[in-house]
Formats: sequence, structure tokens, C-alpha cells
Amino acid sequence: MDALRRAFPKVMRHRFYRLSWTGVFLSNIGTWMETLGVGIYVTRETGQAKWTATVAALLFLPAIVLGPIGGALADRFDRRKYLGIVTGVQMTLATLLTVLAFTHRLSVPLVAGVMALTGCAQSLINPAFTALLVDFVPADEVVGAVNLNSAQFNLARIVGPALAAPLIVFGLGWAFLLNAVSFLAVMAALFRVEVPHEAKVTHQPLWSGMKAGLRAARTDHGIRSALCISFLASFFISPFIALVPVFAMKVLHRSEAATSWLIVAQGLGAIALALCVVPLSERYGRHRVVALACALLGPACISYWVSPTYGFALVMLMWLGAMHLGTVTGCNSVCQSRARRGMRARVGSLFSMVVAAGYATGCPVLGILGDRFGLRLVASLGALLFLTVLCVWRALRPKLFTAMDEPLRTAE
Repeated sequence: MDALRRAFPKVMRHRFYRLSWTGVFLSNIGTWMETLGVGIYVTRETGQAKWTATVAALLFLPAIVLGPIGGALADRFDRRKYLGIVTGVQMTLATLLTVLAFTHRLSVPLVAGVMALTGCAQSLINPAFTALLVDFVPADEVVGAVNLNSAQFNLARIVGPALAAPLIVFGLGWAFLLNAVSFLAVMAALFRVEVPHEAKVTHQPLWSGMKAGLRAARTDHGIRSALCISFLASFFISPFIALVPVFAMKVLHRSEAATSWLIVAQGLGAIALALCVVPLSERYGRHRVVALACALLGPACISYWVSPTYGFALVMLMWLGAMHLGTVTGCNSVCQSRARRGMRARVGSLFSMVVAAGYATGCPVLGILGDRFGLRLVASLGALLFLTVLCVWRALRPKLFTAMDEPLRTAE
């Protein structure tokens, strides 16, 4: 954490941002423990990539419908109270999964159902949390705030699986239990922060608020480009996250513990880039950083999927984790920095929606085709197709990336 503070000194000086960041970080440690446990359980029970990918996709599928609603609600009500209620729902669902595990009543359909409900809660809460964190910093520190938020998510990706690996030996329930308890950290942070007055409510009707968010994204070329790139990356590349257990256990024939270290490797790569994104963006421009990450994302993904050994896969996954963060988080920071303060949750919800739509459809497609034709081949072709589409699009639309750094049409 000290390294992160040195990399983002201005952002971490803001007390309410620091409190919220810490609470969400501790909660995400538990989330990654649960994610690892669920992936291992479904892979162990079914032995098929399509089921592991489908259950993982259920976390994101609800955002296609609920994402814009969550963004509008977050801009309509006091964000602190809104987040507290939805966090309580998340804690209840995590507790339910824990009880099922300890009473030996887990089943793939039950796990899938809990994951779908958890996905509904995440769809309602994610835009509000992103907007809340950004509300605590001035406009010129938004990029640092968004990237540091992604850094804590990936730092949790390292810590969570590392803690879960020895616990899972004694039973999946222990990993699920710690996830349920971790939501108390979010509750404690929300109790202590104060939301800026101008960010608390909007008096627009719900449907009008949703349309206003869509209009803001549609009329801003930078936001529109970021959303489109995020969808492509989420559909063609991001399913690698859900399929780590399948790749480790079924393709590389490694243990369940080896799965956790692959996830850790991805987090390490993401953290390494997160520490560099802000200074690189300030020196070379945000659009150049995103463009470079996009260009390297396809080759990184192909290199990971064709890895001949487990050790090589670890190294390639670090590279892939870095480029994936540079692409998706870079696009998210574009959306947040170009949206007006009262519109950030709604624009953020659109970002969550397109990412969810890409991931929730890409995961089952890759899983089903991977079971039939070979996971390595299908995933590598998907990454190659992503790179091809991006190159063609860039040739047809020269301002695809430069629009991200264009001057804003309206003041903050």
C-alpha cells in the first residue's frame, strides 16, 4: 500500500477517498476468495469450460439490464445510504453461500442462482461506488482516482487467492465465510465518510435520468470510443479471467492451488501497470496509453493461451493482466473524467453495462467452443480477431483514440 500511496500521493491525501478505498479493498479480498472458490467448485463438479464460464458470466449478465438503473438510482439518492443498503444485500448472499458450503448442500444450480443474485447487487452498486470515489477528489485527479481504484481491485486479486489457497484445503466454506465478513469493512467506511452535497441527489425522474446519461455518452466522442473498445475487449479477451481454473486444472493439469497463483500473477501484472498509468498519461496523453495497451492486449492473450508450461503461463498472465488493466481501466477513466459530476454514476453504469454485455456473452461462447474445438485454439483466434477488428476500425476512424483527449464541450 505504501508503494501505491507514493504513486498516487494527491489522491491518497483525501481522507474520505482513503477510507472508502480501504474499505472496498478489504471487501474485494473476500470477493476474490469467493470467486476462486466458486471457479474451483464448478470446474471440479462439471469438468467443462462452458459451465465454469457460464457461472462466472452470471455475475455480469444482470448489469446489461440493471446497470443503467443502478447508475440513475445512485445519482438520485444519497449515495452513502444507497450503498449501505445494497452492501447489506451482498453480505446476505455471501452468508447464504457460506451456510450452503458448511452444511454440504452446495450444488452447481444453487451456486449459479446465488451468483446471479450477487450479479444483480453488483450491477446496482458498482456505478455508485466508482462515482463516490471520484466525488472525493478534484477534477484534475480523476484519472488517478480511477486507476488507484483499479489498483486496489487487482491488489485484492493477489491477496484474496493467496489467502484462499490454504483455506480451501479445509473446505470452500472458509473462503466464503471470510468474504461475508469482509463486507463489514465497507459498512464501516460508509459510516465515516461524508458525500459532497452537490453529488447527493438529482431531481430528474428515473427514466429521464437514464436517458440523460445515454445522451451524455452518445454525444461525447471520447466516451463513445471508450465504451466501444471496452465491449470488444470484454467479449474477445476478458473471458480468460473466468477460465483460469479450467486452463490450470484441465489444460495444464495442475492442482487447485496452482489456479490461485495464476490469478495472483494476473494481479501482479495489473498492479505494475497501475503504478505507471498516471505518469504515462500525463506525459504522453491518455489516448496513447490506451492505444498501446490495446495493441499489445491481443498478442499478450495469445501468448498466454499457447503457453507450453505452467511457468511460462504465469509470466504471460502477468503481461496479459497489465495490458488488460491498461485497456479497460483506461477506458473507464476516460468515461469518468469526461462526464460531469452529476452524471458520473450514470455514465459509469453504461461502462459497466457494455463490459458486462461483452463478458457475459463472451464467456459462454468461448467456453462452449473451447470444449468442442480446444480452448487454446478458440481463445487464441478470439484474441487475433480482437486485434484485427481494432486495426480495421482505427483505419476507418482515425480519431478513435485521440477523441479521448479532446477538450470537453462543457465545463465541470
